[in-house]
Amino acid sequence: KLGLETITGGGGRYRHLHLRGLPLSFVGTHIYIIKMSQTTGLEFSFACGGWLQFYLYGVAKCFIDHDLHEDCKAVGCSAGALAATAMTIGGSFETVMDFCKSTLIPECRNNLAGPFKINSYVDRCLDAATDLSKYEQANGRLFVQTTSLPRFQSVRVSRFESALDMKTTLLASCAAFPLSPLVRRLDGGLYVDGGLSDFQPILSKRTITVNPLWFWKADIKPSRYVPAIWAALPPKDPSTIDWLFDLGYKDCLSWMAKNGYAHTCTHCEDGDIVTCSKRPERAPHPYDQNSKSSFQRVFGYGSQSSPLMRLLDSLWVFWLTVLWKPIALALVAIELLALGLLAAAKGVWKEALPILPLALFGACLVRPATGQYALLLGAALALKLLACGSSAGGGPRGG
Repeated sequence: KLGLETITGGGGRYRHLHLRGLPLSFVGTHIYIIKMSQTTGLEFSFACGGWLQFYLYGVAKCFIDHDLHEDCKAVGCSAGALAATAMTIGGSFETVMDFCKSTLIPECRNNLAGPFKINSYVDRCLDAATDLSKYEQANGRLFVQTTSLPRFQSVRVSRFESALDMKTTLLASCAAFPLSPLVRRLDGGLYVDGGLSDFQPILSKRTITVNPLWFWKADIKPSRYVPAIWAALPPKDPSTIDWLFDLGYKDCLSWMAKNGYAHTCTHCEDGDIVTCSKRPERAPHPYDQNSKSSFQRVFGYGSQSSPLMRLLDSLWVFWLTVLWKPIALALVAIELLALGLLAAAKGVWKEALPILPLALFGACLVRPATGQYALLLGAALALKLLACGSSAGGGPRGG
């Protein structure tokens, strides 16, 4: 006989199965307790990732396929903000993958300016794969980590006034300076990559963290060595992109099995969750290897264990953890100063342009006294500004 009792509490749902009727000499009376973790109202955090975004997308796709995104809250910065967006309002990972493999990655790798067009790549992906008109569904559920300038303050946005507001916020979160320009949101402020103020944003103690860097502390992270340099420069082989996406999906399945979510997968063989039929199909890849020792996991497999790759990885890790924020701060300050000087020069030029012919004529007449003439011309321009105001405003303003 089988008795079934369900008890809710303790952060999950427990089913007590009472098995009776077996010979006492064999097993006696046993009580099996199976924990079934909560599957709605979960919290997810997706870290900064750059082109390692495909790992994050694989994890997010697995969550969605198993309905763990229902009524969830998701926070993310940079590429992680894009994965978090898909968790709350949906999006086509397949479209993004195909677009990146066919168009964006070749653009990034085939010219010197390619790596510096992150803003354009994100903009085009959002247009192709996400329906931002659903922005109201994200209010209170999606939290986008950004960094405001000039003080590098952490700003977490969870309310969006329009599709454009949501888009500029996501672009701001993904502004991986200096690979991307500064982004001006609709509130008028300048913003830069959210990873500069919070690399792995957290909502609460129960937030499930996802990180594409194998050396980071997170609930779900690569179980295999993944070159960190791919965050800045994606692998050129399209099959490697598929491998990275599948690795995220597989690691998410393994995490589900270890944390009481295996019951959400009803499409696997012989109870092995890794055989989930919803797991995307892909061609065999050279990185498909059996589990390796921790030494090999850290230093790479096969061709990835070359001294050059290890050196690049070490430099990239040092850049992310030590150098990125102070260097970005200095470069942003220099860029803001340059923009200010450029704006001032444009303003002076626009004010002086109407009197340029007269000024040139006067210069021809008074060449022996050029210094005095320049001083007189500057005084005349200043007097004009004081008396008539600037003409750079573009006409009178309404209300």
